[in-house]
Amino acid sequence: MVSASIPSSLAAELARLSYSALRERKVRSAIVITMVVIGVTLITGLNAMMEGVQAYMDQQFSNLAPNVIIVFSSSRQMFSLTPSICQSMATVSGVEAVVPFVSRYATINVAGSQKEVVVMGLDQTKLNLIYPTASPLVGEYVASHDSVGALVGYNVAYLSSENKLTIEPNQAIALTYVAFEGGFPKEVKRSFVVRGVLNQIGSGGALSPDRMIFISLSSACSMFGVTTYDGAFVVAENADVVDIVVEELTARYPHIEVVVYKNLIQAIKSILEAYQGLTQSVATVSLIVAGVGIFAALYTSVLERTREIGLLKALGFKNSYVLFLFLCEAILIGVIGGLLGDVAGIGLAHLLAYLQGIRRASTSITLKKATTLSLQTKGLGYIAPSITPWVLISSWLYAVVISAIAGLYPAWRASKLDPVVALRKE
Repeated sequence: MVSASIPSSLAAELARLSYSALRERKVRSAIVITMVVIGVTLITGLNAMMEGVQAYMDQQFSNLAPNVIIVFSSSRQMFSLTPSICQSMATVSGVEAVVPFVSRYATINVAGSQKEVVVMGLDQTKLNLIYPTASPLVGEYVASHDSVGALVGYNVAYLSSENKLTIEPNQAIALTYVAFEGGFPKEVKRSFVVRGVLNQIGSGGALSPDRMIFISLSSACSMFGVTTYDGAFVVAENADVVDIVVEELTARYPHIEVVVYKNLIQAIKSILEAYQGLTQSVATVSLIVAGVGIFAALYTSVLERTREIGLLKALGFKNSYVLFLFLCEAILIGVIGGLLGDVAGIGLAHLLAYLQGIRRASTSITLKKATTLSLQTKGLGYIAPSITPWVLISSWLYAVVISAIAGLYPAWRASKLDPVVALRKE
C-alpha cells in the first residue's frame, strides 16, 4: 500500500494539498464531480426503488399459497368443468381439496361512487386453503346454502378518503351485472345482505380477494344461470407435489387451462431480477463514463502541473508521495460525488416511486381468463423505496473504487516524471 510508506501527518498534509488542487480548478472539478453524482444517483435511486418493489412483491406473494393450482374451463376447446369432473379431480394423488368457482364482473355503488368488482361464488369454508391469511374482519363467512348472503372484500368496503368501512354486516347492497337473454345483453340488478367483510389480504394477481365480493357457489350458479363452473382451485398437499399434480391433471383432462401460483411467483421474480440487472447496468455505465471523465481531468492536470511536480521532487518528494497526492485527488472526487449522489439518489428513489404510484393509481389493467377474471391495479398506488444502509454504502464505495481506478494511471505517470525534465518544461 502507498499509504503504508507515508507518515500519517504527511498523508494528511498531502490530502489537504489534493483538496486545494481541486478547489483551484473549480469548474473542472465541479464537472467531474457532477458526472460521479449522476452515476451514483442513478445506482442508488434505481436500486432503492427495485429493492422496494422486491419487498412489496415478497409481501404480496407471502399471502398466496404456493400449493394452489387454478384450473379453468377452455372456451376454445368447448370444455367445461362439471361437478362430476371436479369430484374426479379430487381423487388425483396429492390433491387435498378441489374448490370450484363461478365468477363474473359486476359493479357496486359505495358511498356515492361505483366500483367494479369480481363476484366470486365458492365454498367459503375452504377459502383459507387458497388464501392462508384470510378471515372475516367483521361478521362471518357465507354459508353454502345462503342464497342472499355476501362476504365483501376489504378494498370494496373500505373508503380511504374517510378512513373507515362503508359497508358493514347486515347492510343491503345491490350488484349490477350484464346477463344475456336471447343473445342480447341486459343489465340486471341483484340485492344481497352483507354477512361479513374480509380482512385485508393484500395479495396481487388475477384473483385478489381484496377487490372481490364472495357469495355461495349455488347462489352464483343461480344468479348467472350456469350449471358448470368457470374454474376450480386445486389445492395440493404441499408445494413439492404441485408439478406432479399438474401432470396428472393435464393427462386426464388435456383441454383444461392451468395456472400454478408457484410458477407464476417464480416467473415474476425472475422478471424483476432481470429488470434490476438491466437498470444496474445502465447506472453502472454512467458511473464508468464518470470514471473516464476523472481520468481525462487528472491526466490533463498532470500535464498542466509538470513543473510543479518537478519542483516537489527537487524538494525531496518521493515517487510514492506524488502518487498519493494525485491518487488522493481522484479518491476525493469519488468520496464527494458518492456522498452527494447518495443524497440525490434518495430523492430520485422517492420521486420514481411517487411517479410510479400515480401511474399505478390511474391505470386499470385487466387480465381476462375465460371472460371471467380481472386484475385491477387501480388504487394500489405508492410503493415505498427500500433505502437500506447497504444500498447507500455500496453505491458510495463503488464511486470511490471507480474514481481510484480512473486516477491510478495519471497518478502513476506523475510519480514517474523525471524532475530535471519536468523543471525544464515551460
